Amino acid sequence: MHTEKHMLMRAASERWGSRYRCRPEVTYGPQRWRPGCDLSPHELRLLSLLVDGHNLKTAAAELSVSRATVAWHMRNIYVKLQVHSKSEAVGKALRYGLIN
Repeated sequence: MHTEKHMLMRAASERWGSRYRCRPEVTYGPQRWRPGCDLSPHELRLLSLLVDGHNLKTAAAELSVSRATVAWHMRNIYVKLQVHSKSEAVGKALRYGLIN
């Protein structure tokens, strides 16, 4: 028997499509996780700029967004990549081939 929560999650995943259903490749503890599978195009572009040596201020200017928007994207990147700093995020992005 399906619970209401299970049915809502299933409906949401069907509505959002395959972008939110990533095939796991790396195991971290009890969960399986594929690095960067749910990063948005904006987050990937920001990571690319950080790899190229931009700081948050110049990245904001390059992306034509505010520094607050860049900070928001960075918080999302930290959560999604399970890191705590820009250098960790850049290192993990390079290690897993998220950035060309």
